[in-house]
Amino acid sequence: MTKTPELKKLIEDWLAIAKEDFRCANDSIKSSQPSYHTICFLCQATAEKYIKAYLISQGWQLKKIHDLAELLGFAIGYDKEFAVLLPQARILDDYIEAGRYPGDLSFESIGENKAKEAIEAADKVEQFVLSKLTLDESA
Repeated sequence: MTKTPELKKLIEDWLAIAKEDFRCANDSIKSSQPSYHTICFLCQATAEKYIKAYLISQGWQLKKIHDLAELLGFAIGYDKEFAVLLPQARILDDYIEAGRYPGDLSFESIGENKAKEAIEAADKVEQFVLSKLTLDESA
């Protein structure tokens, strides 16, 4: 698929915001008072933005969807290898609202281990999507 300058800029913007979210999550976990619930929320947002950047690069029309498993369903339609990210989606989808709204997932249940798990999951999504975008750009 030929990418117009506008499409390339849009993809770059999605990637930049994803990278910024992930940097904030990583910076927070290293702080003296980490905000574990926010780290998990930012990791979910990171993965969402990376997957959307890939989808947009394939010509997908942006939809206001936050569910990673659903987004991966679209991505798998373009490249079946995206199925390897379903375990990460299951981990991160718990944090779509958790960390933002009380009651959906116990605020206290989100601790250091959950935050580290979320960072690891988001890192896998980031690395996978970036490798796919690099391959896609060379085509």
